[in-house]
Amino acid sequence: MSRLRRIRPGGAGRIGDTRGNRLIAAARALILSVGTLAAGCVTLTPQQEAALAEVRAFVETAVQAYGLSPISVRAEEQVGVRAATYHDGIITISPQILPASPWRDVILAHEVAHHLLGHGGPLSLGWDGEGHVQQRELDADAKAVEILQRVRGLSEVEAFRLVYDAHWSLRRAVDVSPFVVPLGHPAPCLKLADLIQRFPAQQAWARAC
Repeated sequence: MSRLRRIRPGGAGRIGDTRGNRLIAAARALILSVGTLAAGCVTLTPQQEAALAEVRAFVETAVQAYGLSPISVRAEEQVGVRAATYHDGIITISPQILPASPWRDVILAHEVAHHLLGHGGPLSLGWDGEGHVQQRELDADAKAVEILQRVRGLSEVEAFRLVYDAHWSLRRAVDVSPFVVPLGHPAPCLKLADLIQRFPAQQAWARAC
């Protein structure tokens, strides 16, 4: 999911202020590119605790629907702009999106898709170039449509619309700041085009990117 990200106001200016800041930004981008998870404990509000229980219920339903091995879910602050990450059977989600994000189900379905598709470990961009990383993200987006149908009982049209609209919102966010897309991940327009190609019956939802 791959995945929907929070925009940090003023982030672009901070990154470009000094050479030192640019180097720090590059290091952070490299960490993101290989899928390193953020570490650290957070204190959740009662509302966030309730939302985390809902998140775990969503993931558990998906695990049961597909007969998957268990997935652990935890709330932690994310490095950079990621809303959530998946790594070796663990989904880590940012506390900020727990109660508030309209795209939470899409984010979770995307992360569950990584588990279902066997995307367990991080990939180095030097192994097979950015192309392999991007393909993995596109595959997870497409699988997320199916997962939403199974977990939420949606039709294909409804599930597709959720995923497509989520990426369209990211496409609009890029106009404000390009830093909402982690290094190595597909651009939103590529994600949107790939979804239409995989679900040609949903061509009516296509928008000029």
